[in-house]
Amino acid sequence: IDYDFHDLRADGLDEATVQAWVDALGIDTVLNRRGTTWRQLKQDVSPEADNPTLIQLMLAHPTLVKRPVFDHDGQYRIGYTAKTAASTLHWFTGTSA
Repeated sequence: IDYDFHDLRADGLDEATVQAWVDALGIDTVLNRRGTTWRQLKQDVSPEADNPTLIQLMLAHPTLVKRPVFDHDGQYRIGYTAKTAASTLHWFTGTSA
């Protein structure tokens, strides 16, 4: 499988990309509220924060994005576990699981 690796920390993010992820998957799928970065920032974030505010926060702190993010022809998946490994591989190759 040909791929391009994008390091969120080193390479950063752009707003259009994060917005596309949020539009396709929803803010709760994209935003990592379980990590250290969120725990450090959550006291400064209003519980009523809207998507544009949360997207700006992810742009400022890329580790707030759940990883890895897979983009296959404009379709997205986030996360990779032993349970999802086979279905993710089939998703990329176009074969049935």
